[in-house]
Amino acid sequence: GARLKRLIHGIKGHINFDHGFVQPVAGAGDEATIGIIEYVTAETHAPNFICFGVILSATAAFADPRFWQYEFPETDFSKTRLESWLEIRSGGVGKDGIPALDYVEMIALADANIPATEPVITLELAWQAPRAYLLRYMHEIVNDYVGDIPFSVTFCPLCNFAIVFDRHVQGQVLNFGVTRQLRNSDMVMYDRQTFTWWEQAEGQGIVGN
Repeated sequence: GARLKRLIHGIKGHINFDHGFVQPVAGAGDEATIGIIEYVTAETHAPNFICFGVILSATAAFADPRFWQYEFPETDFSKTRLESWLEIRSGGVGKDGIPALDYVEMIALADANIPATEPVITLELAWQAPRAYLLRYMHEIVNDYVGDIPFSVTFCPLCNFAIVFDRHVQGQVLNFGVTRQLRNSDMVMYDRQTFTWWEQAEGQGIVGN
């Protein structure tokens, strides 16, 4: 199956107003970016995180493509990398029940009215202004551009894991949404062009084209 190109592991950290950069949280590794200038505005979106704990015991009766096909009629369930459909578990909300954000507005850090320890996911690419995405407004996926580079910022709250992907795949620019499904307790995304299902942690297509 196709695989998404990682731009960077999204690093969670805190904005440090004293020094003007994002300070990585403990254990975040060496990829944290510095010099954060911008951050995502909330606009009218409210935090929307779902408690997954009570629904992880999905039964085999729901681990069946016939159950999912009414929400994903365009997905080709005859093509899969899964050894068993039992690897898929319900995340408890419907397709796009936690909607992805598209092309969010950015404002300068100097104009931001946010706490100094605000958790963020950061992205810095060459010749572009660094960006920080607030976890409380993430909605799990943000489809965005920096310059002419299309990318998706992804965050699985259950895994506490963030990755930024290049949205170019096999000559197409994909836009991602949330299936509501989980694999190994990790978010399963889908793209709105081919309706392939993608495991977030691997950036790997697992069902469909």
